[in-house]
Amino acid sequence: MGISAIKVGTRVAAVYIERRTITAPDGPVPEEIMSFSTQQRPIVEGWVQGKVLHAFARWTIGMRPNLSDATQHALVTIFKATVMKASQILRPLTE
Repeated sequence: MGISAIKVGTRVAAVYIERRTITAPDGPVPEEIMSFSTQQRPIVEGWVQGKVLHAFARWTIGMRPNLSDATQHALVTIFKATVMKASQILRPLTE
């Protein structure tokens, strides 16, 4: 999984949650699910992670020409591990 998966997954979840509503047993007025903080948090986290990781990718690519092979390899390894950990946000988005 990568940055694109995080961005697309976040967008799909946000659009889906925006359309969903629930109705309380004692009230006829439907309430948007997006109004609950438990639904907002994964959306915001996914959006922020997509933006930060995209900037991190551009920074890593920009740094590469001036660095030794070992340093380039270290940056790529750090980037890959960070993206893989950040892609864990997709689990709460699917719920």
